[in-house]
Amino acid sequence: MNISFLEYYKIILEKVSFDKHLFSKEYQKALRYMDNNEVMRLEKWLREKGYKSELISSKRPEPGFRRSIQIKNQV
Repeated sequence: MNISFLEYYKIILEKVSFDKHLFSKEYQKALRYMDNNEVMRLEKWLREKGYKSELISSKRPEPGFRRSIQIKNQV
């Protein structure tokens, strides 16, 4: 059975919706794997489910973000 990234991440996001940080992390991961059309459909689904507000309030920098700044400063 083949499942699209869109359907896969809908399932994942529903399962992790109890934790805003984890939800945001999985959402960021989903964006890396989906094309623009799938992202637009995911955004629509998030708004319909009421998850979009959770995503906005839980914006945190990715873990690698701070590390990349430190690496650039050391060079």
